[in-house]
Amino acid sequence: MKSFTSIIVFSAALVGFVAAKPAVETRDSCKGNQFWYAKLGCCLDHGGPSAPPTPPRSRDCPKDNWYWNTKQGCCTPRHEDPPEPTCKRGFSWSKGSWCCEEDPTPTTGNSTLRKLLRVALMGEVTTRCPSKKTECPIIGAKSLNKSSDYECVDTYQDIKHCGGCSSLGEGQDCTAVAHSWNVGCEAGACKLYTCKPGYTVSKEDGKTCIKS
Repeated sequence: MKSFTSIIVFSAALVGFVAAKPAVETRDSCKGNQFWYAKLGCCLDHGGPSAPPTPPRSRDCPKDNWYWNTKQGCCTPRHEDPPEPTCKRGFSWSKGSWCCEEDPTPTTGNSTLRKLLRVALMGEVTTRCPSKKTECPIIGAKSLNKSSDYECVDTYQDIKHCGGCSSLGEGQDCTAVAHSWNVGCEAGACKLYTCKPGYTVSKEDGKTCIKS
């Protein structure tokens, strides 16, 4: 009789354990106010929280469209089909951690390497450009005189060298924005005006082209 009673108690405990085990989320398990985010395999609330938690140190989430999700341990979108994540200055998007990670702080060594690169490409360091313009080396120039292979660029307005010399790994080429048509460079930051047919400028971030 004791053995039979023990079996019943054990069976009841086992049923309780199975019932307590969390179910794996699927698209069908999402509630009416949720959407399925396939990239992370989870259900997310439409719109997200009004006051999302602060990301851990050295991490951040793209403004407006994303927020830090403590449960997932990464950034998650507020709505379905979010635009490509764009991080604030000093941070870069990491597909490994699915959040914006702080860029490494430039060291003296990096500055020295950049200076040596400029010397190798330009033949000298002193600038020969007018005030408010930056001397950028021209990669692939076929001139026999190395010191002439450069251009004076206004990095605050030039769409190819917006924010710095792209030939030195600085700034951004605004024309490289996917599906863009008319772009500009304002105060060293790319500005997206219009997109190619079939696409429109995202109202959420103004920096990406999304399908119409």
